[in-house]
Amino acid sequence: MRDYQPRLWNTRITPSFPSGHTASSAAWATVAAGRYPRSAPIAAAYALVSAWSQVYVGNHYAGDVLAGAVIGVVIGKWVLSRAEGSGGANRVGYHMILPPIVLSLRLGHR
Repeated sequence: MRDYQPRLWNTRITPSFPSGHTASSAAWATVAAGRYPRSAPIAAAYALVSAWSQVYVGNHYAGDVLAGAVIGVVIGKWVLSRAEGSGGANRVGYHMILPPIVLSLRLGHR
């Protein structure tokens, strides 16, 4: 049996698999890096800090954030591929960013 580790803060969020916070930040970082390649280091740092913080404050286990990151990257790549198919990466509009937002809300990111 594992030792109980209390949360660092009472976040009133139910921990779940996968991490919605990490999924949405990874999706955003993937789209930002694909659209603006020079921003890739900053976008990656944002996604990594977001993932790390979820484990640090006790909201998620490492596996939760890893799964969230994979889901987010897949969604980000999908958004970029849809943008390229509709006339180029400069055509990312509301219809392209809505699916990741809806997914993150469904996964518990509020």
